[in-house]
Order: sequence, then structure tokens, then C-alpha cells
Amino acid sequence: MTKNENIYQTLFVNRNHESIKSDYGRNLIFGGSTSFPNAPIIAASFSSVSGVGYTGIAVPEETYIVAASRAPLTCVFENFKTIDECFMVNGNEDLLNHCLKTYSSILFGNGIKNDKRNYEFLCYLIRNYEGNLVIDATGLTLLSEYGCQILKEKKDKENIILTPHLGEANKIFGTSIESRNPQDYQEAALSFTKEFSVSILLKSYHSAICSREEFRILDTPKTPCLGKAGSGDGLAGLLSGLLSYGTKSFEISEIISFSDFLIHTAAKKCEETQSKGTADILTVLSYLKTH
Repeated sequence: MTKNENIYQTLFVNRNHESIKSDYGRNLIFGGSTSFPNAPIIAASFSSVSGVGYTGIAVPEETYIVAASRAPLTCVFENFKTIDECFMVNGNEDLLNHCLKTYSSILFGNGIKNDKRNYEFLCYLIRNYEGNLVIDATGLTLLSEYGCQILKEKKDKENIILTPHLGEANKIFGTSIESRNPQDYQEAALSFTKEFSVSILLKSYHSAICSREEFRILDTPKTPCLGKAGSGDGLAGLLSGLLSYGTKSFEISEIISFSDFLIHTAAKKCEETQSKGTADILTVLSYLKTH
């Protein structure tokens, strides 16, 4: 049995018949803006099929109606006060501290507004949250524009995971690599992870995982249908959901690899029955729900 097969059996198949939802973690997603109201919904939809016991969503007040009408029915909304589509620490202290203690994983960045106030909110999470923190999409843009040095302020950084595609990686690393081959980013990725002690899932047609001591190309099938908008949101939601309970049995790097394997494998199956040009992340979601 391969490592991915072992994780699949442990997390999805061999579940205790007497288990309850609190046994499988809680995942909270911060995201959304009037420009990208559906990004956190895609992430939440994939979180809901990850096996996590509980998925929460926090969106700006301006996008609440859209999110509430499209989110999975099992999701719970954490109603943070926002200003001009930005998450704020001030005015949310009690709810924020409650969430930091309650949720075992947090995903930040899908569709949020590029604004320094959102960066300051992210800084608070980095400094104070002790669970698994996945930073994706605009969250990565905020780090590249306003500074990655905040990552050094957290003592235990092993459970911070950045999930850039190659274009975002160039901004984060401060490079201008034009290649689509993730192998060509190895030196820059290792230099970054050694400096900041975080984990990176580098997304491409073949993804790569990088930590302070390892750069490894993941053996996943090439799936053109994932080369579309929304795919990164889906992968980030799946990953953060799996991290919220999977790290009880497996290392973070193994969960990262498994999430990438799972979504690529599902996408490959979709491409066997639907055109690679018409299949998309919602097709992959439907496949995961029914298989």
C-alpha cells in the first residue's frame, strides 16, 4: 500500500463508528470580496468533502448574502465585523480569540481585497494562532507587497503553509523565473523556506512541496482541467480541511502531498469522461462528492 493509499484508508475509510464531528477538526476560511465573492465558497465546498467535522466561513459584510446563498449548507458563518471589505482586529477581539482557540486550521486569502488592513489582520493571525495556517491567493500577494518578515515573529512556523502558483511564487521569492517547470524554482524555494521556516506547496502542472530540508516534485497526473480559475481555491480548501484533523495521524508534509494527489487524481478521472477543455473545478468537486 502506498503512502497516499494509507492516508486515504485512515482518514476516509477506517473511521470509528462511535466518532463525532469534534473528532475530525474544525476549519475556518477567511476570504471574499465584491470582486471575488465565490472564492471562499469554492474553498468551503472542498473543505466540506475533506472529511473535516466542521467548516466555518468568514466573509466581508458586503458579500454575506452571496456567500450565504451559495455556501454548503453545513457551513457556519463567523460574523466578523468588516470595514470596506477588510477584516479588522479592533472590534472583533472576543470572536477572534474564540476562533483562534476553537479552529484547528485556518485558511486565509481566497478572494480577499488587496488592502493593508487585511495584511494587518493576517499579521495578527500569524503572531497569535497556534493551529495550521494556510495562506493562499491574495494572502500571498499581501505578504509579497507588505513584507514576509512577519513570518519570523512566530516561534513555531512549521504549521504555516503557503500555496503559491508559479507567478505568486516569483513575487514571494523576489525572483523573475519564466519557466513553467517547478523544478526550476528549487533554489529560490529552498532559500525562502530556510529563511522563514514555513512549508510551501508550489502549484503547477506538477506540484512541488518544499520545506527547510526538502524540495520534492509530487508524482501526480498532469491535469489540464485544473489550469482554470478556482482550482487553487479548491485545493486550498481541501488542504486546510485535511490539515484540521489529519495531522493527528500524519506529518504535515504528508497531508500536503495527499491533498494535491487527491485533487489531481479526481481531475484525471473527470477528464476521462469529459473534455479537458470543459471540465473544471466544480466538475472535480462533483466527482469527489460521489466517488
